[in-house]
Amino acid sequence: MKIKKFTANSFKEGKARIFSELGDDAVVISTRSILRSDGQEMVEIVAAIDENHPDSYSEDPPSVAAPENLQQSYLPKKSETNNSFSDTGSRIYNEIVDMKSQLRYLSDLVKNRQIASLNPILLSLFDKMSSNGFSESDALNYVSLLNTQNPNITEKTAIGVLLETLQEDINILAPFQKTGSRMICAFIGPTGSGKTTSLVKLAIICKIVLKSSVLIVSADNIKVGANEQLESFASYGGISFRQASNIKDIKIVLDTEKHRDFIFIDTNGRSYKDSNGILELAPLLDTCSPDMTYLCIQANYSSQSIEAIYRGFRKLKPNAIILTKLDETEKFGHLLTVFKNIAVPIAYTSSGQRIPEDIEPASREKLAEIMVNG
Repeated sequence: MKIKKFTANSFKEGKARIFSELGDDAVVISTRSILRSDGQEMVEIVAAIDENHPDSYSEDPPSVAAPENLQQSYLPKKSETNNSFSDTGSRIYNEIVDMKSQLRYLSDLVKNRQIASLNPILLSLFDKMSSNGFSESDALNYVSLLNTQNPNITEKTAIGVLLETLQEDINILAPFQKTGSRMICAFIGPTGSGKTTSLVKLAIICKIVLKSSVLIVSADNIKVGANEQLESFASYGGISFRQASNIKDIKIVLDTEKHRDFIFIDTNGRSYKDSNGILELAPLLDTCSPDMTYLCIQANYSSQSIEAIYRGFRKLKPNAIILTKLDETEKFGHLLTVFKNIAVPIAYTSSGQRIPEDIEPASREKLAEIMVNG
């Protein structure tokens, strides 16, 4: 089998080069986006052609034949020694590995035939989604659905339908409102996730827009300067501030501040890998009994990291997510995995340091738009 790597400006251009150099029976093994030294984004494609078996890429997928002696290998003769059993096990293992390899080949073959069946408009949309951070499988699933619905779909219609379909996979939570009774909101998340600034932004919005009586409470007794920083933010917004270093303090604050419309509680930033550290926050949250617990997560993390953060903090039972640092995120397609795999909704998105301008209620339309168009 001959395997060759191609670099092109688009998948369409790369595929044309592959067929030109390797022939029509060539199969794409993998694709990925890469950056040249000058910053230009390119597509890297690995393709293969079986030079010894030209018919193996016919319209019918190759079958995975069981080896002739597979059945006999499970039935060793009584005269065989322990080494024979070991050899038999080794053969079986190798056959399983071979079968897995062929199944992967079949999967890639089906996937790349799906790509080859796309019209130029949908192929261009597939390239665009891949370049914007969607996984190859997600991008292919969406454009294949569009292809099934209407193979002759126009570009404008395709993008419109794609945006509507993506919105269905985005779970959001409406922003909180003044209810007439006290509302306690706790903010949790990793260090550096924008937790404290998100809290201050929402606190100021509640004071100015909702005309509410607001209290900010710092329960961060670890980070050096955290209380002073938060008190400075509160003073900037004309909001009352209290510090609570332990459970006793937080009880006193809650008992003496019953007249507030909103109480916003800032907690220690914790690594999502520090299970014990995260659990140390549980007594505080049990004491506060918050109406809302917001988990702050940076959008510029990978989908794997975002899911790992959620798994680390879900034992604290967050009600919603605040997606921060959208302004520091280059590609947004990876967020689809987050929206589909994380059970709690997105409540707010934050895209800058300005207080309180750079936070807004989550919008399905806007999130779908930046995922596709950046």
